[in-house]
Amino acid sequence: MATYRLDRQRSAGRPPKGAANEPLIRQTIMEKAIEIFAEKGVLATSLKEISQRANITTATLYYHFSSRENLIEETLENLLLPVIEGVWSVALEIEDPVEMLQEMRARMLAAANSKPWFLPLWSLELVSESGSLRPILGERVRAVYLNSFLRKIQIGQASGAINPQLRPELVFLSLVGLIYTPLLGKKQWETLCGVSISDDQALTHIQAMARHGLGNPPASSNPKGETT
Repeated sequence: MATYRLDRQRSAGRPPKGAANEPLIRQTIMEKAIEIFAEKGVLATSLKEISQRANITTATLYYHFSSRENLIEETLENLLLPVIEGVWSVALEIEDPVEMLQEMRARMLAAANSKPWFLPLWSLELVSESGSLRPILGERVRAVYLNSFLRKIQIGQASGAINPQLRPELVFLSLVGLIYTPLLGKKQWETLCGVSISDDQALTHIQAMARHGLGNPPASSNPKGETT
């Protein structure tokens, strides 16, 4: 299995040589690359496919990125990693355990809604056992955020704010299942059930499950007025 480095101190690919549109071309290459990664997976994506999608020659691609590995690393570093860290950074930013989980849920939804490639890429590369990105992104989360996240879950359990029967190590996976599974499977279930489920309806469902599970909400609750 190929391995990739993610290091914010690492220099970029070949430096621009003066053309004003070169940063835009470089950004376009990365955006097209991550689109194909989400469709086929990282290892199955060729430079030829990326060049064709970006409407450039392979020579132009190599002008901006020194190698296939360099392109993959830069794309992950500049496009995917900021989304992942945007979700997990709440573990360092928010002290209250319940507020931390609420904000994490909101950012997970925002990531899925704002980046069309995110959920397919998540499914291919981060959920699948064979995903090539799991080791590097898992290591980044473990090294920077995980201990703080687990500690705050435990603090919330000790204070009674979070269900003490929950296993802290499974809380994030439970959020993933709660939020991303309905979004990933919505089209299939629309066909199976013969209904159309709007994005707003899916969002309301996710919010209701997050707050009340399968039980009835308290009589005083107002789902329509709630926000994530």
